[in-house]
Amino acid sequence: MTAIKDPKPSRHARSASITFPPASVATIPNVHPPEETSLPATIRAPKPIQAPSRATPSPAAMQTPQPRSRAPLANPVPAATEVAKPTRPPRRDTISAKAIPLTETTPPTPSPELLASIKTLGNLLDDLERVRIMNGNRVAALEREYGGSIPHLDIIAKQLRAVEHEAQLELVRMWRKHPLAPWAKSIQGVGEKSIARLIADIGDPGDRPNVAKLWAYCGVGDPARKRRKGMTQQEAFAMGNPHAKKMCWLISEAFVKNRNSPYRAVYDNRREATANRVHDTACVRCGPAGKPAAPGSPWSLKHQHEDGKRIAVKIFLKHLWIASRQTWIDTHSADAGGDHE
Repeated sequence: MTAIKDPKPSRHARSASITFPPASVATIPNVHPPEETSLPATIRAPKPIQAPSRATPSPAAMQTPQPRSRAPLANPVPAATEVAKPTRPPRRDTISAKAIPLTETTPPTPSPELLASIKTLGNLLDDLERVRIMNGNRVAALEREYGGSIPHLDIIAKQLRAVEHEAQLELVRMWRKHPLAPWAKSIQGVGEKSIARLIADIGDPGDRPNVAKLWAYCGVGDPARKRRKGMTQQEAFAMGNPHAKKMCWLISEAFVKNRNSPYRAVYDNRREATANRVHDTACVRCGPAGKPAAPGSPWSLKHQHEDGKRIAVKIFLKHLWIASRQTWIDTHSADAGGDHE
């Protein structure tokens, strides 16, 4: 019968026979010979390393970086007087608008209810004006064909004019509560009805991040943009709001007619600048129907006139945007207790 050898002890059995060194040599005297009283080589303190030629940070400094010291401010602001910046960054322009006198009875910024009321009354006035014009055209057609109109239409036309006048008065009363009303009243050539209907179309001018957005919405930005058949929806939106463009055109006409208006000077300066200008491309405005003016031909007087009105109303919209933004800046500065430059 052959003897069976013991199997090779497992890893766990071998590890069980290992004795661990004591935690501290000093606690157990006379355990090791004198030459073995030092710490094992695995945990012996490392030898000092000579610093290389190029200075390198120590491992301790790399693990625990020290905060950099900063120079104290020349005029430190106390924490109690720090002012929080507004959420919408103010944007100032090189051309300053007139200061807006804000009183205690005037709201510092147009409330959503006020803007909604102005917009609703403005749309109502547009509808009443459209119905009055349509009814007037019917009366004129009957007069041309039969020599007179129906008495009922005459009564309705009179009532329509009265209702339209009442809606206009209500719109003007609501506009006078707007914080920009004192500023607009100080400008000659801008009537309360016109500016109120413009605000009804564009809303708060200061909501735009820059004045170019306001120009594009009012249709006075790029004069090369023209409505054409087959244009895409994006191209139609880029043309702006047709009714806002109409209101800007009416306001520019008032500027030209009022020689005391500051924007009449803008119109005159533009006319002088374009007196000898020639076309870079073919111009439909200056040529007869179906035959646009050739490149290199001078601008017609009508072209110069419309271009001058466009520039005048652009400067007006720029000042309107600045005044609206200034109202917002002054309001938030007063609430925060400081100025925001």
